[in-house]
Amino acid sequence: MVEKGVLNEYYIDWYRSRKLGVEPTTGSPSNLILPPGKRSVAEIMEDLGRGIVINGFIGGNSNSNTGDFSIGITGRLFEKGEFIQAVSEMNIADNHLQFWNKLAEAANDPWIYSSWHMPSLVFTDVVVSGV
Repeated sequence: MVEKGVLNEYYIDWYRSRKLGVEPTTGSPSNLILPPGKRSVAEIMEDLGRGIVINGFIGGNSNSNTGDFSIGITGRLFEKGEFIQAVSEMNIADNHLQFWNKLAEAANDPWIYSSWHMPSLVFTDVVVSGV
């Protein structure tokens, strides 16, 4: 799907392939592997200044035809590498085609306990709302 930061393919199931008039690929990823980066989450946090480490998702929705999505998050606000406070019931809303271009870095901590081997991901210029 994505190789060296370039999107090569889309997940297109049978339903949407008929609507779009294109060949289907697959409805979802089955074995997604993202190579880990070189730095730890703590090292990345120190360089970012201020941000949110997301540690949970609390529902949301995604429009597979347009790419628009909205998802609730929980996590911890940090500044200069130090956690300041917990956050909950916040929301991220964006479009998948734009959002994935905001991927800035992958940490060196891949989660290897599922078919998705994914490290922590850093996104920049993401707007969140809530308290």
